Amino acid sequence: MKNKIIAFIGPDGSGKSTAIKYASFYLKKKKIKFKIVYPFNYFFLRKILNFFATKKKNYYKQSKKKSVIKFVFPILALFDAWLYYLLKIRSFKGYVLCDRYYDDLYTAYEEFKYGNRYINLVFLNLAPKADIKILLINKKEKLLKREKDGKHSLGFFKRQILRYNELNKKNSYICLKKNFSKKDIFNLVNE
Repeated sequence: MKNKIIAFIGPDGSGKSTAIKYASFYLKKKKIKFKIVYPFNYFFLRKILNFFATKKKNYYKQSKKKSVIKFVFPILALFDAWLYYLLKIRSFKGYVLCDRYYDDLYTAYEEFKYGNRYINLVFLNLAPKADIKILLINKKEKLLKREKDGKHSLGFFKRQILRYNELNKKNSYICLKKNFSKKDIFNLVNE
């Protein structure tokens, strides 16, 4: 069986996990081999981040070094993305359902001022591509309501929606807004 990568992207609370649940239900029913992955969690960078978080707490307190790390991080993440893609995603024979994708990392880098606009665009353009990208968008008020830990504000969701709409204009994602159904997801996965 050929590999088919379906990436579900969008702001926190937009329904990515729910859409993946619907897609996995459909694929199980059709007896199609699949797996669910989370490329947003990094691969080898997770080990490096954990090392600095536990062993070198004072390292992050030095603002100059912190800003250098934030500046080059998208470049390191690009290598990490390709490793993860080649070892965990592309090598799988079947459907790969991605809960978030590299487009989501790009929006996070923009929000939290990692890299700069140029470096982030390089990351976005050179990151691995999915066969199908499904963008899930909802109203900022609904996204805030679905927020479980209260980390984000209404302004955060407004900026994220603007970024995803900007990406959609450039990439022509399959866009699902507001209340999508199981049938919507089944039809997209079946294409």
